[in-house]
Amino acid sequence: MTLHNHVNYGPRKIAIFNQKGGVSKSTTALCLAVSIANRDKKVLIVEKDQQANIRKVAGIEVQEGVTETLYELLHKEQKNADYNPMDAVVVNAIDGVDIMVTGPNFAEIDTEMVAKVGMVNAFKTLLEHDALSHYDYIIVDNPSHLGIVTMSSLTAVDKVVIPFDTTRWAFEGVDALLRTFTHVKRKFNKKLDIAGVFLVKVAENDSDRPKMIRKCTDIFGKYYIKSYVNYCKGFEHALKEDKTIYSYKSRQSGMQTNIERARRQYDSITTEIIKSFEGSEV
Repeated sequence: MTLHNHVNYGPRKIAIFNQKGGVSKSTTALCLAVSIANRDKKVLIVEKDQQANIRKVAGIEVQEGVTETLYELLHKEQKNADYNPMDAVVVNAIDGVDIMVTGPNFAEIDTEMVAKVGMVNAFKTLLEHDALSHYDYIIVDNPSHLGIVTMSSLTAVDKVVIPFDTTRWAFEGVDALLRTFTHVKRKFNKKLDIAGVFLVKVAENDSDRPKMIRKCTDIFGKYYIKSYVNYCKGFEHALKEDKTIYSYKSRQSGMQTNIERARRQYDSITTEIIKSFEGSEV
């Protein structure tokens, strides 16, 4: 058996992290990835959300263009079998970004990670595989819960990005989120840090926005990114055409104006996230 080499730690690894649904985690993963790719960087999205929203946006059928899936790779890593993670990657899947697909059985992985020794660390080792060393950034999209799938992501990445919406329930569960982050940092990944926290789906003239900003600042301090993303129907229209807001063009001038604003907002947020890795180098 040919052993795979895990010596490279080159790519900067980011997990999109929030246990609440509907806070634009998959949208954020896509927009960050495209914005980074537009800066002449090589970017991989690893989809760990069994809803497979990113795969669907990219218009990828299950296992289209791949011979393996993330589900199968994790099992091979856990068994110390030989594999190539690029076998689960659709290259240039959408807007210059590559995507590692989950597979139809990924919903079972939570239970299997608990039952099988080594499955939690398998994801970390997989991301360190030298076949992924050509990527500048790896962005991991996570499910809307704080289960072992999400914890295995936190164990494997350098930083987390946390989007919040501006609903009245946005910060429900934030204590559990922070406890999970702190637990993983203390026990499994001492280098784990926060790249940025920001608001999404901000309505025009939102009277709650100042209160939400104060809340974010109080809780997250220096990690709060002042740039935010306005609510924009263009996101939904782009999804229907299997596009991101970076490639979608609306025939409605008003919507197109809002889409271009959303691009600028995500670009600004992306700049801050890159700075968290590289100082002032963007």
